[in-house]
Amino acid sequence: MSKPLLQCPVCQQPLYLTQHYSCGKHHFDRAKEGYVNLCIPPIRGDDALLVNARANFFQTNPYKPLMVKLQSMVASFSTVLDVGCGTGAYLEFMKRNDSTLTTIGCDGSKLAIKKAAKLDTQTLYMVANMNALPLLNESVDVILSVFAPYNSEEIQRVLKPNGQLIVVQPAPNHLFELKQVLYDIVKLNPDTTLTIPGLTGNLNEQLEFEMILNQDELQALFAMTPYVYTSSQQASMKLKALVSLNIKASFKISVFTK
Repeated sequence: MSKPLLQCPVCQQPLYLTQHYSCGKHHFDRAKEGYVNLCIPPIRGDDALLVNARANFFQTNPYKPLMVKLQSMVASFSTVLDVGCGTGAYLEFMKRNDSTLTTIGCDGSKLAIKKAAKLDTQTLYMVANMNALPLLNESVDVILSVFAPYNSEEIQRVLKPNGQLIVVQPAPNHLFELKQVLYDIVKLNPDTTLTIPGLTGNLNEQLEFEMILNQDELQALFAMTPYVYTSSQQASMKLKALVSLNIKASFKISVFTK
């Protein structure tokens, strides 16, 4: 029997997979799509609008340069966990390009995990709470957080010694041109420097590239940002009238080592 990675969300004992996941006392069935729900108690995750927008946006993969960069950063490791993985686009890309990599994705949204598991059958997906990750102590090499929340204490617990946390945040100019269409006054994203207790920061770099997005891609991007809730109807119609738009994607990538 292979060494387990998961722990029971009830008693924190190792979970083994046979016909279902079990610690011996508690049992968790796999859904027909292949994922497992280990979120106890349930939490409210992203809604259908956001989940579908992400899935539609990543169909044409405008963020591919970011994915290529992240793939190169995890190349020397064997186990990668994406916390707040959404519809699983980053893990699917990594697994497709390196079949030897063990990829694990967790998110609080059952809708997102269900879609991720349908699209990527080679990754272990689970519905989980970021504040109580159902993984054993020191079980993964790398944790990814791409525009997603995380619990620093849980990150420290789950990472192996010398393991890495990779955090991707929006840099100041991220999606600037989109905001120019939507708002009269454009505010840059804050340029923050992360510090994480118990981890050593050893890399901060910026990745920028230009995207030429058609109308469908623009609408998908718009719907997966907070701007969809803060833009006026007039601004939304202005965006809908565009055939395409050149937009700068700008990311700040921070790496921390345990």
